[in-house]
Amino acid sequence: AIKDEEEKKEYFDSPQELDRKVDKVAMWILEANHFTAFTGAGISTAAGIPDYRSGANTVLPTGAGCWEKAANISKARKEGTLKHQPATKATLRTTLSRAFPSRCHMAMVALMQKNLLKFVMSQNVDGLHRKSGIPSY
Repeated sequence: AIKDEEEKKEYFDSPQELDRKVDKVAMWILEANHFTAFTGAGISTAAGIPDYRSGANTVLPTGAGCWEKAANISKARKEGTLKHQPATKATLRTTLSRAFPSRCHMAMVALMQKNLLKFVMSQNVDGLHRKSGIPSY
């Protein structure tokens, strides 16, 4: 479990640094003999589904992750350190049946269609991998 604010800190790269990293990952993918992906809750936040670990002060529109909510939001309010109000239940009403795959899901589908991505493993139960067209094995 995440124990302190430093462990929950979010990092953001400049557009130039992000481009550099994307180019590097693309090179690794093209050079790989057997490229696989392992995904978790973070892949679905763009689809409106909250993750588990995001801190109380996350910039994600889905708000703090469920572990954070349970453990620390009231503490952050009391201490006056809460920077962003948690998302309301109305904001989070994106049901799994109404959610659509994110750009990341669809990028993985494109990589599979080009026979670059061989296999996807996921911890998620939201069904978005299957909705995107990633096969079930």
